[in-house]
Amino acid sequence: MLRALLFDMNGVVIDDMRFHEQAWLALAAKYGRPLTVDEFRRTMSGRRNRDNVVHVFGDALSDEQFRAYQREKEEAYRAAYTPHRAFLPGFADLIGEARGAGVRVALATSAPRENIDFILDPLDLRRRLDAVVGEAEVKRAKPDPEIYLVAAARVGAEPSECIVFEDSLQGVASGRAAGMPVVGVTTTHSAAELADCALVVSDFRGLTLARLQALVS
Repeated sequence: MLRALLFDMNGVVIDDMRFHEQAWLALAAKYGRPLTVDEFRRTMSGRRNRDNVVHVFGDALSDEQFRAYQREKEEAYRAAYTPHRAFLPGFADLIGEARGAGVRVALATSAPRENIDFILDPLDLRRRLDAVVGEAEVKRAKPDPEIYLVAAARVGAEPSECIVFEDSLQGVASGRAAGMPVVGVTTTHSAAELADCALVVSDFRGLTLARLQALVS
């Protein structure tokens, strides 16, 4: 029985990963750090900021330096993405159908609190979610399964009763490690790169609970 839909945020609820990518590449270039698009997508996408700052700048950073790099990157991302802030097509319809059928809806994201607020509040999404789990609420980041196991527990569902929606390779690995079918969303990676997912979609248009139910049967 399908009891919960667990969504990553960036690249899933919203199509914003190119703005994160551009912000990280610009930050790395500004400080003379090598970083490629392929490296970002395969290694950094879906991970929390602390891991990504360390990946780009090394681990010999003070807390002040870490916060400064994170702040600079996130301010650049938010400034660039603000005019484009919108749900991925079909998302609102899918969660509306889910909530009408008594299926819980949760967000499980590696994003910091400021970015969660930046998306949820202007899009009036918070009231339509049964749980929100961010980076500050787990000890281990994706690809560890902790964030999806916590989200499932928050909505009172067993892992076998949940479906995960992810765009990043790190996130897909996290959902699979949690024992949940994963629907891959091709905003960041191609369908071929997401081929080990239970289902691959470009957005949520036409995706119904009946089709999703078959993934947990």
